Amino acid sequence: MKVKSMNLIYFSPTGTTKTIIQGIARGINQSSVELMDITKPNIRKQQLHILANQLLVVAVPVYVGRIPALVTKWLNTIKAHNTPVVCIVVYGNREYDDAS
Repeated sequence: MKVKSMNLIYFSPTGTTKTIIQGIARGINQSSVELMDITKPNIRKQQLHILANQLLVVAVPVYVGRIPALVTKWLNTIKAHNTPVVCIVVYGNREYDDAS
């Protein structure tokens, strides 16, 4: 599979997760990148459709061992078909537990 574009989706109330995902994007060095900040509630009202030739990178923070429920709810609405996905969890000075 040849990846033609990359979709970066992040939830970042403090900006740390955004910084991490942007660093990863620079490392991947894909020419076509779309950034989606799902921290904003109005963005989470849109359903996301991803194609097979797109790489989906999702980054969210972990609070008390879990990703925020409102993020989980939105992530479950993503429509994708044979799409490669990279999941990133960001945590501070606490154990990340199972980050579910």
